[in-house]
Amino acid sequence: MYGYRATIWLVSVSVLSSLSAQAQSSPGGRVIAVTLNVTLEKFEGPCGSKLALSGNITVTAPGKVWYRFVAPAGVTLVGGAETGFGITDAGPLGVGTDAIFSKATKGEFRLEAAMQGSDGKHGAVTQSSVVPCDFKCSGGASGVMAGPATQAAPANQPGSSQGLPAELPLPPGVIVAANVQQQAYAQDDFSHPTPKGPWDHVTVAGHMWRAFFKGDAARSVPAWKSALEKAGWQVLSDREGAIIARHGDWWAKIGLDRLVLVLYSEAVAFTLRPPAEKIEELKPNEDVPYIAPLPGTARKSWKAEEHFELTGTKDPQLRIFGPAVNLRYEGSQQLSPLEVQSRYNAALQQAGWDVVRSDPGGVSGAHYTQHGRDVWVKITPINGGAYTVEVADLGAAAQQDKLAKALDDAGHVALYGIYFDTDKATLRADSVATLTQIQKLLTSHPAMKLEIQGHTDNSGARPHNQTLSEDRAASVKAWLVAQGIVGARLTTNGYADAKPVADNGTPQGRALNRRVELARM
Repeated sequence: MYGYRATIWLVSVSVLSSLSAQAQSSPGGRVIAVTLNVTLEKFEGPCGSKLALSGNITVTAPGKVWYRFVAPAGVTLVGGAETGFGITDAGPLGVGTDAIFSKATKGEFRLEAAMQGSDGKHGAVTQSSVVPCDFKCSGGASGVMAGPATQAAPANQPGSSQGLPAELPLPPGVIVAANVQQQAYAQDDFSHPTPKGPWDHVTVAGHMWRAFFKGDAARSVPAWKSALEKAGWQVLSDREGAIIARHGDWWAKIGLDRLVLVLYSEAVAFTLRPPAEKIEELKPNEDVPYIAPLPGTARKSWKAEEHFELTGTKDPQLRIFGPAVNLRYEGSQQLSPLEVQSRYNAALQQAGWDVVRSDPGGVSGAHYTQHGRDVWVKITPINGGAYTVEVADLGAAAQQDKLAKALDDAGHVALYGIYFDTDKATLRADSVATLTQIQKLLTSHPAMKLEIQGHTDNSGARPHNQTLSEDRAASVKAWLVAQGIVGARLTTNGYADAKPVADNGTPQGRALNRRVELARM
């Protein structure tokens, strides 16, 4: 990611505006309250500052909700048009958007909502009370090498934005196609040659616009270079079909018939509370208490699943985690996979999770091991503003009462919350949650004797796997003895790949076969 931070200076008070009003019934129920939450009122910052707006819509029954953010002139709302939004159950529906202040602005915000009928028409509108704002623009976009602010030109005239931000000047004769696309948070490559020869590899994330051109004028490098430099932009590359330019936090990449424009920013901060010391119950059709949805997204489905798969960057072996729950959330079409990932990764790390996987704009995986917990989460963004959250609480699955019941019912139980360094018998620190439950089980059942079994998949040589499985079982026993369990109550054996529980011909099967088991003696 590009290595500097956008700065916004805020002198603000928190404003919570709400108005509960009766709305006409519709087939899906009715809206009974709309709340707009904004930390605004008075603030100052560079032109192009972005601020998050959020709101809650309370309805009486499941249905489709129409909502709209209304902003004063001079403010661009990202994804703030009329939007149909389905919800799964009655109660508050969280919605959100970003407001971009292109100039000094004084006015009011509000949020409107109504239930939408099967005929596609919405009923009576319920409004929040208005929230005033007074924004003072302190100059051009913030950042290194900021130039003078550009002036907006009338649409369809030389230098006009034509659906693009006024900060980007257009040469005479350049016509922008009507379908300008926007994403609230996305990234692109703006690498360019340096004067000394080597390339400067730059990836910039922020609010993104994509557009296509019409006409031959768009192919003129001199025309683009002249227009950009007159407006205070620095042209970093003037190659035909690959013009790269920068103006403070604004970056442009101009091809023969298209362009990408990015206003650099960091993903809007989002807070998660860490898992508690006491294990939380994951209730059907409710959010996971410690993995809250992003503001502006709503839960569309909830299901229990046997397990989910995850390969980490620290541990390249595929692992299986379960039992698990799978929740799907949907938001604005402009919610990009990158924004989903960036906001969750930052929030997870802030809450004490170890992010073990993070594909650029793709899957994230994290592990929480504080307070004796052993929780895994996998977040998968989906194009079109959706994402899934999968959670497996291995500490809950290995609670001593559950272990005792499994041993009574089946005589043995497989454990997947005991972790070793790859191809070694060294216990990892994140095994403590499950090991502690075994210790508690043995302490509360003083007559119980257990066989600790080590099992591997069929990868590698059989003699090596035999030794590895024996050593891993011995490592578990050594940990328990160090915690006060009498060694005579524990027997260890290694079985290599002699007792598979799944097909060793698949990565998923091999992950299930790599395990520690307890067997009652």
